[in-house]
Amino acid sequence: MQVNSSFTATDTHGPGKRLVVVMQGCSRRCPGCNAPQAQLDPGRTVETSVHTFAWQMQCNSFDGLTVTGGEPFEQPGELARLLTAAKDAGLSTLVYTGYTWEELHAAFNGIARDLLRNVLVNVDILVDGPWKQHEAQNNLLAPSANQRILHLVNGTLREPLTQTALQTITA
Repeated sequence: MQVNSSFTATDTHGPGKRLVVVMQGCSRRCPGCNAPQAQLDPGRTVETSVHTFAWQMQCNSFDGLTVTGGEPFEQPGELARLLTAAKDAGLSTLVYTGYTWEELHAAFNGIARDLLRNVLVNVDILVDGPWKQHEAQNNLLAPSANQRILHLVNGTLREPLTQTALQTITA
């Protein structure tokens, strides 16, 4: 898996103590990107196995896993394995994507749709939509006003979430 970095965060990348994995690579190149260091740059890429993160999740007292980037869905197979490891460790999962829910479903066709399903079935919270510099806001989970915080159950979209509802789902 191509990774830019990983770190531990408390309440800034989701509720509770979280392992945050920043995946490397993004072909979207959104104007004003807030994580340009996570776009393709072979000099900054670290090859890390999902097994390494699975071990960290088993051995530490994390409440959840947050995956951001770059664009996590540009490595869907690795993303699916990472999220499965988090669920096996009993963690909540939150994934940021520059794609909207609708764009994800339009982009993944045929066999790739099964891969998308393997990812989404293990996502609790999906923050979708590109970060837009001119729509920046102070919401820690959705830093751009156009982004939605979506609640998923077994890969099925339930509803956009408010901050209060998010606390009850991840508690």
